[in-house]
Amino acid sequence: MVRNHSKSRHGCKQCKRRKVKCDETLPRCNHCLRRREKCSYIEEYGHEELGSPMTSTTQFSQPPPLPDDISSSFDDGAGKLSQSYLIDMDLIHFFITRTYSTFWSRPSGQLIWRDVVFQEALRQPALLNGILAISAIHKIVTTKTTADFRILTLTKQRATLEGLLALLPSVDAESCNVVFPLSMIVSYWALASNNLPRELSILSTDAELHFAPDTDQDVVSASALDQFIELVRRIQPVNAIVQAGRHWLLHGKYAEFTWSPDLADLPELSEETADVLAHLKSEFEGEGEDLRGMIDSPSLMSLTSQFRLARSSEWFELIVGWAIQLRGSFIGHLKNRWQPALILLSYWAVCFYRPDGLWWASGWSEALVVEIDGIVKGERSRLLDWPKRYLDIKVP
Repeated sequence: MVRNHSKSRHGCKQCKRRKVKCDETLPRCNHCLRRREKCSYIEEYGHEELGSPMTSTTQFSQPPPLPDDISSSFDDGAGKLSQSYLIDMDLIHFFITRTYSTFWSRPSGQLIWRDVVFQEALRQPALLNGILAISAIHKIVTTKTTADFRILTLTKQRATLEGLLALLPSVDAESCNVVFPLSMIVSYWALASNNLPRELSILSTDAELHFAPDTDQDVVSASALDQFIELVRRIQPVNAIVQAGRHWLLHGKYAEFTWSPDLADLPELSEETADVLAHLKSEFEGEGEDLRGMIDSPSLMSLTSQFRLARSSEWFELIVGWAIQLRGSFIGHLKNRWQPALILLSYWAVCFYRPDGLWWASGWSEALVVEIDGIVKGERSRLLDWPKRYLDIKVP
């Protein structure tokens, strides 16, 4: 007896190769999810499954459905689209045409940001506020904006943090789908703060990420090094809570965001870089194994691995991860201006030059190396010659 069933016209390459029926779910089919394999479905057919984001937000006879706190601004009292609603639509369009692609190195990850995270945001006001806020921040960093637009951005930043802080105390399998991308959005905002007006910097919040009008302005206007230390310190608690939900992420719709490469698959160091790092490790012979391990160890967070990541066309987000995962003791060494820690940071800054062309990373590498060069004196100051030469920094 012949069984009637609908044969998929699509399906991922992995299921076709194994000759099994693909269930065509985004961002990965369940077969690939169970096998923890990369799934090609979102890259090949994601735009058909979800519809073109550009079409869904820019061509409509009536407004697309948005969460209540966003859509309430639709009607201005005369049955017309309000100005705030039009700005929201413009920011959404900006996100799904420009901002999404700046968050991840691999196209598959970019598509998850554009399609899967965005679809989740349409159901979750906190995440949608985050998308609106980071799009506004992206616009401010890269284009000319008005004072009114900056005030609107501040409002969306506040809504983003309020939504995130409300979710953090009880992260579970469901809320993790909001907290994880939202925490990354806050991290990108933090990194972009050095290119933002003072009032929009994440340093205008207090230590618990609440906006504080009486925040110590010395922090906001501090040196690049002090700003960097404070930015890392403030976003680390968010990262710690997200890591607590990692077991949900590994088997969920954002699983690819938790992937990392095998060291064997990364490009090898250039001969020059290998020699420089070997010399650096020998210079710190008496500084303890923890510090030396940060230079060369099997971990992706070692400088050796970071430089190999920087040579890859993918994985730049793991270079950002180095800073976010710094131990509290190392951050303390940076605050106390301990020379070995400062020198290690300057070498990582060379790796961080890899995404320097992106709006949220711009300027950090050179600013950190220049400032550290002015702090480190004596015999070890020569260890900064290579980072300065690599970044073409000429200090008088």
